[in-house]
Amino acid sequence: MTRAVFVAALAMVSWLVFGAHDASWARQQAGGKTADQQAVSERLRALGPGSEITVYLIDGSKLEGVLREVETDAIVVVPRKGGTPTTIMLTDIQRLQTKGRGHHPITYVLLGTATAIGALIVVALATC
Repeated sequence: MTRAVFVAALAMVSWLVFGAHDASWARQQAGGKTADQQAVSERLRALGPGSEITVYLIDGSKLEGVLREVETDAIVVVPRKGGTPTTIMLTDIQRLQTKGRGHHPITYVLLGTATAIGALIVVALATC
């Protein structure tokens, strides 16, 4: 009799620990776009074709190239090192990085000139 009670108690504890929870972990994700995917899609549409981008994929790989086309659920990227265009689903994109354009060389010349003139003014004021 005690063995039957013990087995029933063990079954009840096991059910409470392992089986009494809902199966939310087993549900599939909704087929619609998540907020991250919508943000990536909007950013890609703002960039437009011809932009240099680096796409970091969910599987850990990355692809550097030129954005060729933006579709509703995918993008087409031409690899930087040549090759065939690659179609990447928006659901596979983890992060997106655009290549910075940098400053125009004339900007650096103007900054250097302004720094030199400023240094000369400071030296002239210090000697007076």
